[in-house]
Amino acid sequence: MAKESAAFKELKSLGWATPESLHRRRPTGNSAALAEFLQIHQLGALLCIPANSPEPSLVLGIGVRHSEDPFTYAEILQLQQAGDLIEYTLIRSRLAAQAELTERMERLAVVSRGLAHDLKNLITPLATFLNHTRDSHQKSGDVHGSASRALGVITDYIDDALFFTDKRQLRLVATDVTNLLGNVSAIVADRARKRHVRLVVNAASGPAAPADATLLQRLLSNLVNNSIDASSPGTTVTLSGTSVPNGGFMFEVTDQGCGIPAENLSRIFEPYFTTKVYGESSRGFGLGLTICQKIAELHHGSISVTSQVGRGTEMRVHLPGLAMAA
Repeated sequence: MAKESAAFKELKSLGWATPESLHRRRPTGNSAALAEFLQIHQLGALLCIPANSPEPSLVLGIGVRHSEDPFTYAEILQLQQAGDLIEYTLIRSRLAAQAELTERMERLAVVSRGLAHDLKNLITPLATFLNHTRDSHQKSGDVHGSASRALGVITDYIDDALFFTDKRQLRLVATDVTNLLGNVSAIVADRARKRHVRLVVNAASGPAAPADATLLQRLLSNLVNNSIDASSPGTTVTLSGTSVPNGGFMFEVTDQGCGIPAENLSRIFEPYFTTKVYGESSRGFGLGLTICQKIAELHHGSISVTSQVGRGTEMRVHLPGLAMAA
């Protein structure tokens, strides 16, 4: 049931409805739409949860009884209480998950801060040496070049590690989906070309919404790059995005790649967890998806994943609407 539909507007104003209760009321356009909804879906009762809320978080639907007897008002109250208990349980579960994620990010910040500090101290003299000896080591150019590339990899790791140590504040700007996905496509295009992977971008037109466009660009680029790395030549990676009615965003990244084994699905957002083969230049340090999750969390959103080995993976990002300061 769409939130903007006439049926939902009527249900929200009533709090609950049965075919019999609607039949007893003076018919209106909204009530007729709600009655039709109940009939099409063969529902004996429909309730908003929590009770008497102007913005319900759940809609509870109960099918028609085998006996076809109508639900009584006392039974409606019992269903309402059961629905309130379900909502309370879901809220507690979400809060517990959020608290666990926050604690994990704080632990990661402590570890990353120490590692980044130590590595910075170690690479500073190395970077200085390589810079001063670049021209005087022409005969050992290969070694010098390898050392410079290794230093670049370490520097990239330090940058990723430091992402978790800062108390980041979102820089909210009016963000257009089409422009955002266009920028992401330009960033990942070379990687897709080198791996002979086709990239398809679907941007649904819609109003701009407040978001940190730079961080969203990083989030989506990480997801698309992961999909490209997991894909075989000749396959397709699809990036889709749309703004949603409440001012937020929905993004999807799908591929036809190798998929993620079931035993790894619950671990892919853990810091330093990676299944890429050691020694690949694109292997990374297992922080990419953790960074994506952190960016989604900063936007009060979430990332979910479904995957089948040998069939591919779909990553979904849901970001609710954020208010932009005047």
